[in-house]
Amino acid sequence: MDRVLLNVFFVLLVLVPAVPKAGAVEIVLFQRGYVAGGTGPATELTDAAVKAFRARRPDVTVKVAGVPWGKEGDLKLRTALLARRRIDCFRLAHDQLPAFLPRAGRLLAPVDPYLSAADRADFGAAALAAVSREGRVWAWPLWSTALALVANQDLLTRHQIQPPPGRPWTWAEFRDVLKRVSSGKTHGLNAAARPPLFEWAPLLLTHCGPLFVEGAPLASDGTIPLAPHLAQALSRVCALREAGLLAPGFGVDDDSAVQADFLAGRTAFLLTSPGFIKTLVRQKFPFAILPPPTGDWGRPITTGALGCFAVVDAGDAARTRAAQALCRFLTSAEIARAVPGWYLAPPARGSIPSFYDQPATGPLAAILKTTHYLTPPVSGGFMDGTLIPNLQAALLGERTPEQAIAAIQSAARRAVLK
Repeated sequence: MDRVLLNVFFVLLVLVPAVPKAGAVEIVLFQRGYVAGGTGPATELTDAAVKAFRARRPDVTVKVAGVPWGKEGDLKLRTALLARRRIDCFRLAHDQLPAFLPRAGRLLAPVDPYLSAADRADFGAAALAAVSREGRVWAWPLWSTALALVANQDLLTRHQIQPPPGRPWTWAEFRDVLKRVSSGKTHGLNAAARPPLFEWAPLLLTHCGPLFVEGAPLASDGTIPLAPHLAQALSRVCALREAGLLAPGFGVDDDSAVQADFLAGRTAFLLTSPGFIKTLVRQKFPFAILPPPTGDWGRPITTGALGCFAVVDAGDAARTRAAQALCRFLTSAEIARAVPGWYLAPPARGSIPSFYDQPATGPLAAILKTTHYLTPPVSGGFMDGTLIPNLQAALLGERTPEQAIAAIQSAARRAVLK
């Protein structure tokens, strides 16, 4: 009898799966703005998110390393990555991806094997395309912003301006509206434009479509596949300035300057990201959210940014799987329920309605569907240091659109030769 019981015991030992040991795998999350023991939103929300994840995955221990915002944080992050220190996942913007995808070797682990069909449908093709290179997805989209046209509702009412229902203004209609609201005290339109800010980008895209030709690689000499009609698009925006329909600071103002002018009633329209809407609601400012106008490209389009989480190729399969699971949770509908307030900007997943169920932000849902994320084929530093400043120079009349584009391509070729 004892032998029979012993045999049964060994059979059960083989058949019953082992319970994972608590904290069997340890991973390190590098999080922007996190301060251990701090009370700021970035710290408290991250701590709550890690706690919620651990409740679901007790076999994974998550340590958080705080990374400052700005260049100091960029340097700390890159140093950790290149030294292959304990770093398993981190936050980044989608346009920073090229800097983490070296031509030789690999810093990141692809997301594809961990994306379900439901995940792909939930994120949508545009968001996944923004974090993809050479047929692989390299990051988990977290939040998404879409630049929208915010109007001073009092000025619209005063000038008896009624936006067309169910569609954006055409470019001709928008020019006419800007003329009607422009006066000695009020200017038509403004947008944050001091590099790296590029919130006037929708005015270009509405005429030339996506700024970079989708799917087109760098030419052998390093030439960037820019939109063929970019010069004409620049000319169309410059014509608004020449007609006196833009704010005096258009092309040089930062976000604080354009927001102050709008709140003071000195600007009728502002191209801006959704973050400013919270300020308008808090100050009970009368406003309307509208899509950017349609131009020569012929259909609605805007641009925006994606906040993402990327997983490091640490060379340890268990850590990679755990980090992918954490990043999936941090970008899920599940965390929206577990950690209220986690999404400080519109979620990238369409299944999370929390940001759009308010009257003030509801119109953003339709605008977000027209978003094309700028995905430069070169590093993010090239956008901030070369592409945007040259487009800005053309906008300010310091060079022609053709000269600005030639300068961009020349700098791209030099970068490739390095």
